[in-house]
Amino acid sequence: MKKPLHILFLARWYPHKFDKMYGLFVRRHAEAAALKHQVSVIYVHACKELESKSVVEIKKGYINEYYYYYQTAKTGIGLLNSILNIYRFLRGHWVLSRKISPPNLIHVHILTRLGIIAYFVHKWKHIPFVITEHWSRYQQGNRGFEGFWRKYLTRLVTANASALTTVTMNLKDAMEMHRVKNNNHHILNNVVDIKVFFPENRAYKKAETKKLVHVSCFDDEPKNISGLLDCIKELADKREDFTIEMIGTGKDFDKIVSRSKELGLYGTRMVFTGELEGQELGEKMRSADVLLLFSNYENMPVVINEAFCCGVPVISTDVGGIKEFVHPNNGKLVPKGDKKKFVHELNEMLDHLEKYDQKEISETAKKMFSVSSVSEKLDEIYTKTTYT
Repeated sequence: MKKPLHILFLARWYPHKFDKMYGLFVRRHAEAAALKHQVSVIYVHACKELESKSVVEIKKGYINEYYYYYQTAKTGIGLLNSILNIYRFLRGHWVLSRKISPPNLIHVHILTRLGIIAYFVHKWKHIPFVITEHWSRYQQGNRGFEGFWRKYLTRLVTANASALTTVTMNLKDAMEMHRVKNNNHHILNNVVDIKVFFPENRAYKKAETKKLVHVSCFDDEPKNISGLLDCIKELADKREDFTIEMIGTGKDFDKIVSRSKELGLYGTRMVFTGELEGQELGEKMRSADVLLLFSNYENMPVVINEAFCCGVPVISTDVGGIKEFVHPNNGKLVPKGDKKKFVHELNEMLDHLEKYDQKEISETAKKMFSVSSVSEKLDEIYTKTTYT
């Protein structure tokens, strides 16, 4: 039996004391890796809430976590702050190497800065690194991947990684359109906690009120929640046998609530729950009949995986890598921004919910998104990278 490796996660997004949901999918990957290997995580976070200039927290356990919190820098020193961030990650690497052991492999989650750090350590200490990219900034319509140096350095570190993983082929293709490539590519699904997201046994009855659900970060530019509200208003003019729960919070939360009031949806058809997590979110998802997404751009939202594990069908715009997972047996896809088509397909879906096999949707999803399944895939990548 091969000896467990020490895997060091460098995470740009990760749950922290000010936001427990931020980058939760990265922690889920860390938990999957920890089933077979020793895992440490370094996360650096800028915030206004600190009384001192910086605070370091080290949490040792199932996953060893190193947090470096620092006060938000003043404007006009972006380059200096980037250099300081690299120093903070390197300091974390040094601390964890002394307190635990030097890592056998570095796993970068989200480019570009962390890829530079891993590339530097690789050249210095000869430690291999792999990259998992989650960011949709490479997609058409997203203007997040710009600038000569950002593109040059991203291409450099990606080409020198031992492996690149994405959650969809669509994201890989989008990265390659920008000449960000690695010859050793793998699809690595996001993890769903199947102890929380599982189906409720219930039969659909046409006379019952259907429950719709939308879950997001309430950022209207990518998620197009205002467009979704227009669709719900049009559907409400056609039928009365549904309600919708809007789950989440974010920068455009107040704007969306105001818009729902203008449309006469608030408190009657539409309820806003705020941010939910864990069992609370699982309960809402299990009791839903359909998950709705009307995004302008995405990679592959974890909420779709969670809905499928609950046996809940999905109707979504055909953006990012969603079409790699949504098909006629578990949902419907419509063109981006097509409100008329979205309303038509949703209306049809609500009339024929019985055609979606809840058990089949759930069982298929569990095989793809369970922590044990993702753990096996990570172990395969780590082993081939380190022992070959």
